[in-house]
Amino acid sequence: MICSKDNLLQGTLIAQRCVSPRAPLPILNGILLSASNNGLIFQATDLDLAIECTLPAEVMTEGTVVVPARHFSDIVRRLPDQNITLDYEPAHRLLTLTYGSAQFNIHTMNAEEFPLLPTRPDTPTLEIDQITFKDMIRQVAFAAATDPIRPIFTGVLLEIAPDYLMLVATDTHRLAKNKLVKPNTDFDDISRTIIPARALNELNRLLKDEQSSLSIFLSPSQIVFYTEEFLFYSKPIKGIFPDHQKVIPLKIQTKLSVAIADLLPAIERASLLISTKDGNSIVHLSIKQHCLTINSNAVNVGSVHEEIPVNVEGQELEISFNARYLLDALKIINAEQISIEFAGQLSPCVIRPVSEEDYLYLLLPLRT
Repeated sequence: MICSKDNLLQGTLIAQRCVSPRAPLPILNGILLSASNNGLIFQATDLDLAIECTLPAEVMTEGTVVVPARHFSDIVRRLPDQNITLDYEPAHRLLTLTYGSAQFNIHTMNAEEFPLLPTRPDTPTLEIDQITFKDMIRQVAFAAATDPIRPIFTGVLLEIAPDYLMLVATDTHRLAKNKLVKPNTDFDDISRTIIPARALNELNRLLKDEQSSLSIFLSPSQIVFYTEEFLFYSKPIKGIFPDHQKVIPLKIQTKLSVAIADLLPAIERASLLISTKDGNSIVHLSIKQHCLTINSNAVNVGSVHEEIPVNVEGQELEISFNARYLLDALKIINAEQISIEFAGQLSPCVIRPVSEEDYLYLLLPLRT
């Protein structure tokens, strides 16, 4: 088989995303290479996630081999930018890479031990533009928990209905929700599954910033995302996702509208003052007519006081937040203006783009 260095490296780096350094089985430290009529197929899995991608190659003889992922990646990365010939000697499980007048011999693993990955589904549950789903992931997955002590919160709820597709994530301190109206689906009911946030973040790296199609297939045992270039598999998280609608305030006491270009840099400056033992910054907001005052202070470091113009409806309010959580929302919202709705000093606030109602970010205040 002959493959360009670029294709060999691209496929290896994609597959390597599903290789865990803490794999429970030695074979899972490898990447399965399959030479077929379609080209060179790369497969990898850690048993929770799996990936398959196919890249062009000139195949003379079909076959499979498992290469150690890290070593193979290091080798391919340093090969010259030219076509590479791959020859496999089954008797000694030796893969030879030939480039110019040089050769690199690699000891391989037993391909028969590699787990069998699911096949490409015949019919997708739904289809969506890659760039649209990529943006939905970017605006939601970051709000999932990273601590595995409560697995349900490390996932992202995917809810599909006849007239919408929705992603929701929460770590119990904050919540992000993105709703796409009228997706390309034939659903006549509501289906829910919980996808590990880690899986969506890895998928996001594979998706393109273009409107080519992404197919999604759901079943009780697996979630499959696939395009013409790759298949990506994930196990769903078992359990029931909390009812996020119950935590969204219905009665608003205070509402302000502000330009992100004004608020974001002000919060960034205030966040420079670390004010808690765990390294977080607290920002104190004072909301009055036409003015938002931002205060932050740290013992033996300093303090900051900044005022920015805003449009305010309702009552005056003083409230405090974790600066990083507030910044996370401001950095991912695709809008020039946002509204922030408050139900009181101890109730969560809701941040939305002024231009749309399909995205919201909910944030719990801090008691200070």
